[in-house]
Amino acid sequence: ILTEFASAILSDDRLLPNADGREEQSTPKMGVVISCAAIFLIISAISAYRLLGDYSSRDVFGAEEILQLDPNKELEKLLYWRTNLIRRVATKPGDAESWYLLGHVRLLLQSYYEAAEAFESAYKLIGSSNNLDVYWLQSLYLAAEGKLDDQSEQLIERILVKNPVDPVVLEILAIEAFKENDYPSAVRHLNAGLS
Repeated sequence: ILTEFASAILSDDRLLPNADGREEQSTPKMGVVISCAAIFLIISAISAYRLLGDYSSRDVFGAEEILQLDPNKELEKLLYWRTNLIRRVATKPGDAESWYLLGHVRLLLQSYYEAAEAFESAYKLIGSSNNLDVYWLQSLYLAAEGKLDDQSEQLIERILVKNPVDPVVLEILAIEAFKENDYPSAVRHLNAGLS
């Protein structure tokens, strides 16, 4: 836009109106002033973008689509986003949203341990949120092949404080109760998750 604006100003050789309505030819001096102003404007815009802009953000623009992708039908898109998000967090490790989305991609691609690491990185940047904690718990649980560790237990407690009927947590608790032959607790957790 700035380049077009500058080109329009520089190529404008129309006559300039005078204060009394008469038209007079623009002077070469006025053309130099306008040219310098246009060049200064372009240099200022480029300098500001270099200082404040983020070149790598274009590589992850629209990455939220990950949340709706089907890994069985859209594997190529998931691989594309995984590559871009890995590159993004390597250059901008403080980008919590990219860590969160990278966790989703890895979870969908069944890279559970790596997904848990990405969710943990997002947590370190933004703190606890129910969605983040649930996905982090799923990743940890699947990475441990269906076993709860101390970190998973802490996540379960934190999630249940915020949402005592979280269906994912209650399903995991039901599976754990079932594995211990505690069928009444398994049924109780499943019923609570369905209500």
